[in-house]
Amino acid sequence: MSVMQDAEGVIKYSLKHTQKSLDASLFYKEDQYHPYFQELLEARFLLYKLGLIGQKQDLYGGLAYGNLSSRAPIVPKSPAERAFLISATQTGNIEKPRKEHFVLVTKWNVTQNMLYSEGERKPSSEALTHAILYETNPNIQAIIHIHSSILWNHYRDLGMLATPKEAEYGTVKMANEMVKIAEKQDRGIVAMLGHQDGILAFSSEMKDALFLILEVFATSEILFNHG
Repeated sequence: MSVMQDAEGVIKYSLKHTQKSLDASLFYKEDQYHPYFQELLEARFLLYKLGLIGQKQDLYGGLAYGNLSSRAPIVPKSPAERAFLISATQTGNIEKPRKEHFVLVTKWNVTQNMLYSEGERKPSSEALTHAILYETNPNIQAIIHIHSSILWNHYRDLGMLATPKEAEYGTVKMANEMVKIAEKQDRGIVAMLGHQDGILAFSSEMKDALFLILEVFATSEILFNHG
């Protein structure tokens, strides 16, 4: 068992990870990408091109940032009935990720701060927040986590919800704050004030979660980046 950490070295959750290649049926259907995985890749590519997922040497200590996940509809109901696919830790710098850059989170326990996963790499440090959203509201099928200083600093002007500063990313407190939001709605976009520049969108469809981000991004370009 290992622990997942952020840039400051703070333990976010305990992880029991099985190093293995994931079953091809998670990604392919009749020799083509499964539709849910294709949508995930397309959203990921666009967000990378916009700089909302990526890596910059002058930001966050040079660490890669951003991740996204989707419920895995083709995973057998047992033993991984709640499973979801999430981008692996420190893969935000990869322009065109492949299946080995994603991890299957099979189960979790928020009270114990514990996640279980499978894949060639370990999951994003934000995986606990994704897990609690999926657990709280079964209508949520897709989650995107980006970084943008403009969106984060102007979250009120852009009509976004927000979690408090004391709720740091990847922690149980952050997860609990997300519970409050997910209990009330199936879709939304949230500024995580305890996570510098962190924005999270969720919805019943990946394309709608992407729309929520693109909508506020376009508005911010008009309001704050026009000159």
